[in-house]
Amino acid sequence: MEQLVILVVIGLISLVNWLLQKAAEKRELAEMKRKAAEEPSAARRNVYTQGVPTQPPPLRRPAQPAQDPMKELMEALGLPAGAMPPRPVTP
Repeated sequence: MEQLVILVVIGLISLVNWLLQKAAEKRELAEMKRKAAEEPSAARRNVYTQGVPTQPPPLRRPAQPAQDPMKELMEALGLPAGAMPPRPVTP
């Protein structure tokens, strides 16, 4: 019996949640219609030109000459680039 009560409560919560979502969708749709009625020119915009950038994309920087990857790693770790690696420890 307790399981049935829990299922009914979960069902009611789900129903309320669904109704709230539908109401929010209707509000958004009404808001969009109201904005479209206020701005008639906005509704007539060309769909194909929306979101198209007016300026060309920036050009890429020229590639730098290839460097030693170990040198880049040492610099990233904050170690001097010309330093020798430490000796391996022998047991």
